[in-house]
Amino acid sequence: MGRSVSCQVYQSIEKEGGEMKKFNAPLIIGGIILILILSIVIFPEVFTDKSPYNMQKMIFSTSNGSLNVEKAPYPPSKDFIMGSDEMGRDLYSFIIYGTGLTILLGILIALGRFLIAVPIALSAGFGNNGSKTIIRQFSILFSAIPALLLSVIILKLEFFFWLDKTASIFAFVVVLSLIGWPKLGNLIMERVDTINQQPFIRSEVALGKSRLKIATENVFPHLAPELLVLFFMEIARSLSMIMQLGIFSVFIGLLKIIKDTQGGFVSFYNISFEPEWAGMLSTSRSMVSVAPWTVLFPALAFFISVLGFNLFGEGLRNAIQKQNSMFIPRLRKLLTFDIKYIWTSFSKKAKIISTSVLSVILAFILILSFADGGEYKFKNMNYGLPAYERVVIGTESATETAEFLAGEMDRLGIKPFDDEYIESYETRKSVLILDSSFVLDDNGISTSFEFEKDYYFHTAASGNFNGLIYDATKEDMFNLNDYSKFENKFIMLDKAYYSDSAINYFVRQIREKSNVIGILLVVRTDEKINNKFANEGMDKPVINISQQLMQTIKNQKKTELSISASILPLSPNGTNVVGILEGDEGSLQEEAIIIGMRYNYLNDDGRKLLEFNIQLMEKICKLENNSRSVIFMFIDGTMSETLHGVYGITDDFPYSSSKTKVYIDLTGLTSMEFDYINYSSAQAPFTRQYAWSLAHQLEKAFKSNKIEVKELEAVFFGIERYFTDSYALNAMFFDRGVASIIIGTDDPGNKSHDVYDIGEIVLETIRNNNY
Repeated sequence: MGRSVSCQVYQSIEKEGGEMKKFNAPLIIGGIILILILSIVIFPEVFTDKSPYNMQKMIFSTSNGSLNVEKAPYPPSKDFIMGSDEMGRDLYSFIIYGTGLTILLGILIALGRFLIAVPIALSAGFGNNGSKTIIRQFSILFSAIPALLLSVIILKLEFFFWLDKTASIFAFVVVLSLIGWPKLGNLIMERVDTINQQPFIRSEVALGKSRLKIATENVFPHLAPELLVLFFMEIARSLSMIMQLGIFSVFIGLLKIIKDTQGGFVSFYNISFEPEWAGMLSTSRSMVSVAPWTVLFPALAFFISVLGFNLFGEGLRNAIQKQNSMFIPRLRKLLTFDIKYIWTSFSKKAKIISTSVLSVILAFILILSFADGGEYKFKNMNYGLPAYERVVIGTESATETAEFLAGEMDRLGIKPFDDEYIESYETRKSVLILDSSFVLDDNGISTSFEFEKDYYFHTAASGNFNGLIYDATKEDMFNLNDYSKFENKFIMLDKAYYSDSAINYFVRQIREKSNVIGILLVVRTDEKINNKFANEGMDKPVINISQQLMQTIKNQKKTELSISASILPLSPNGTNVVGILEGDEGSLQEEAIIIGMRYNYLNDDGRKLLEFNIQLMEKICKLENNSRSVIFMFIDGTMSETLHGVYGITDDFPYSSSKTKVYIDLTGLTSMEFDYINYSSAQAPFTRQYAWSLAHQLEKAFKSNKIEVKELEAVFFGIERYFTDSYALNAMFFDRGVASIIIGTDDPGNKSHDVYDIGEIVLETIRNNNY
């Protein structure tokens, strides 16, 4: 008898000890997967240094004198760990960056379903017949019509097809929440009904407690463990639905790129620009036999995530429902904000473990947040530039600065073309306006006007010029025979009535046939007044004036004009500095990215911009794993449309245009600080996929950094876009066929950003795409 009792006690202790030491494998494995997913979502750049947007449909290489062409999709290799899709995008980086959007979508859908299901199910569980009817009828409806089929039908409507990314996410969440909540609502209703049948609930009713109080203090704490488990299960179910929708070409971030318009029927490329797993499955499902990796790896990402959420939910169920679980008492105390009780209810061992785990997670987050970012940071640098207050084309300062830049290229391992970094080009003889004045006198009342705002010189001569103004804006200049009335006066002509060639003809005729003091040309509506340079000085100045200034002159009865100018003659020779940083050995080495920068300046701010440009060049040279070559061009004459050194480069371009992927024009950076940037990717069309994707990444990065982007004005010229502000902006694209991205700054404004922000974005984008 005694021996039997002792055996039973021993078996009971052994059983309890076995339960205490039981290993909750689902919770630990699921937790590890979820921590990994969370780390990828927060710090994707730590897991990959490649861009998910980079497109490379073809790779050209030469071996033994023959040209080799490889077309996407590329199989898994050292360059593409998981291979690429049909657009040449790296699958591994696409999956890494797609984790955030895909998991976020799954969580939002699960939350949406809970927000609908929980209130209705609680009401039904407490006997509300209307709520019960709603749950049952919707359950019947979605049993008769499969949720997947209904989701495809709704989300395939044209209205949803044309939504942008944010609106598309909202539509997905709303539609999939409305379709998926009845099953969840039915489960919660049954669980609430079961809890309400328990004796302790009857006791609370007998004590006179209200239904609301019973729900919050008794039902919800017992229901919460089940809700927590169901939430993780629901995320897994949402991800499964997203994956299935992807197979039917329903996904976030559908890229609406016109493929063909033949016969009046518009067809599109059915691809996703935004990294998202369902989009990957959709665009690659037709390639399963040709490139199975394009389907395998996105499907594997879904499988691991669904498995992780399911395992974690199952592990939570095991932990919550085990004997002597303190979850419900702690939850009740949490609802009453009794944190002290919750902390003291944990054992000393549990406190140590939880504190240690939390510390490790925080340390991990801190390490990742500071990792892999320092190389993008810019700071004030002093490179020992030649000591000039200004550097202007055609002067000794420009020549010496060009030689300095050539030395910097040599120091950084950048190689010259044809053994010379400096490439000279010829331009017209010009002058720089150092100082000027434009004063109108109306019966003793003098009014001064602002250079580059109200007027600028077309041709200039040093000295002072005074005289009355003769208004010839209403004269028929083509039939004018008497030029004597122009003698010793300033002549005002309106360019709006004549072509440029006609205006040039009139200027020559006036100067030849009369002794005028100077000529005032009223600019057209679309002309800008922002030129510090003028044609070579002559004895009679030709000045462009604004339309507002013309009206001021017309409103005065007898106006005397005084003009003065101080000029700096310039040599008709410019000097560009060009060098190439050769890419790493590989199939992409012959492809090149071009970066164009200015080195002329007139003030200290411009000098700092030049030092920024040198620093950008240096940082690009120090990046690791640059597969493509990078061509650096420091361009002369950038402060003048007519003297711009880009014309000299395009006349004798030092590299094959067919091997040049993109030209990033930074010559428009004119101030260290700014409020917005002038930007355009109009000359980086989808047919130039590398440049197109790079441009979209830059624009997205600018906006995510809250940098306002203003599009440069461009019009169609044939089938291509043409910038109307400056022909120099069009030169690389129209003269050499190189896809161009334009980035510039203008008025500093409130100085909410500086060029270092632009530098970090450009540097990181190049680094992420130069593989």
